[in-house]
Amino acid sequence: MRIRSFVLIVIAVAIAAPPAQAFGAENSVRFGYVFMADWLNWRSVDDGLNDAVGPLENGSEFRRVRLWAQGTLSGRVLLDVSFDIKSGEAILRNAFAEFIDIPYVGRFRVGHTREPFSIEEMTTSRYVSFMEFACPTALAPGRNIGFLFHNDLLDHKMAWAAGLYQAADQYGDSIGAGTSNLTVRVTGLPFHDEDDHRYLHLGAAYSFREPVDAAVRYESKPELNLAPWYVDTGDPDSGDEEYVKATSNSLLGLEIAGSFGSSHFQTEFMRSKVTSPTGTTDIGSKVNPYFWGWYIQIGHFFTGEHRTYDNWNGAFNPVVPSTNFLKYEGAGAIELVGRYSTLDLTDANNVDGALSVIAFAGNWYMAPHVRVTIEYSLSKLEKAGGARGVAFRFQADF
Repeated sequence: MRIRSFVLIVIAVAIAAPPAQAFGAENSVRFGYVFMADWLNWRSVDDGLNDAVGPLENGSEFRRVRLWAQGTLSGRVLLDVSFDIKSGEAILRNAFAEFIDIPYVGRFRVGHTREPFSIEEMTTSRYVSFMEFACPTALAPGRNIGFLFHNDLLDHKMAWAAGLYQAADQYGDSIGAGTSNLTVRVTGLPFHDEDDHRYLHLGAAYSFREPVDAAVRYESKPELNLAPWYVDTGDPDSGDEEYVKATSNSLLGLEIAGSFGSSHFQTEFMRSKVTSPTGTTDIGSKVNPYFWGWYIQIGHFFTGEHRTYDNWNGAFNPVVPSTNFLKYEGAGAIELVGRYSTLDLTDANNVDGALSVIAFAGNWYMAPHVRVTIEYSLSKLEKAGGARGVAFRFQADF
């Protein structure tokens, strides 16, 4: 009820809010709204896959309906809060304050936010090239509550981030979460030519974690949210299901990405190395299991645009079409991307086969903040079978 009331207040304030300049030059606030409407049609499904993961059914949904507010206090503190509205509930995404221009340190962030891990994860869902994140990001820690220091170096050619976090639920609560998790990430641009929109990004991230309830859980869909879960290491809260027991685990991520004019590429490797408890054989997995995944994707803009880079966060910024279709200036931006990804959770007793996905997507950026995506996906679950599906998304934000 508290969350729903807050969302209603945000909507009311957004409607009635005065212009940003009314708060003074050093204080400002702005509100925004994002929605993504998805449709999915399965073209073929193997019987073995249906039996293994449940029925794969056609459908549609609002993938995201997000409200957000951002502000600045005294020109030195950035504020950010956002919620996704889903099934009548508000799910917390960001809720943090960030202090900027701190000598020698750069910036300090405290609250509920993404841990610094993976260029795919650090790029907001509105700006990734496909409808969903690549399946290996199931290993990434995502959003949690904690604090973060980050800064850039060498004339914006390097960036670092380090933070301590506790696992939090969808409301941002972290009661009984136990010890903090340390996550660090370093990124760099060994080559950067702004005039020709050419750059090469290298990055590495590491996280040491002591899991809540002495267990880890990884699960993934085939990069289509309307699909069922293909792989799941087990729910420790189910009471009657095997799950992976752990005293600690460490995450490692390696990333390379680049833009060469209108063409771009991106690849990452991620792994989770779990330390099993001693003195028992009932651990839900092999001893000290190792989970891993990787992906590679390439893309090209046929209308001359390029992917812009966020130096502070080592991630991608939004695509800005050179013409605005909605204003009859031209076609907008047209992009074609392809990706192969795989995720191997087979060291868990509940998972019999690795997940792999081949996907192709066409993106039409009609105008800034308006995008249409058509995606063709071939997913396969080892030992169970595969499926082919076509998905469509309309997304807009303001």
